[in-house]
Amino acid sequence: MVGQVADRVMVLHRGRIAAQGAAAEVLSDPQDDHTRRLVAALPVPDPVRRSRRRDRAGDLFDALDALDEGVASP
Repeated sequence: MVGQVADRVMVLHRGRIAAQGAAAEVLSDPQDDHTRRLVAALPVPDPVRRSRRRDRAGDLFDALDALDEGVASP
């Protein structure tokens, strides 16, 4: 996510700069342990899971629409 929204990044560790530079460079080849640990902790997108979540949201909206249809208007 960071690499998608920022051109440059700065990683701080205990108030000191641990890494800084072009986002793509810092994230793809971290040079210090703290930055490596942060990059390793980044979530990996799972398109299958995202698709299932989207399907469930669609089911919820369908159910809400059905409830709205069942409510009589005054």
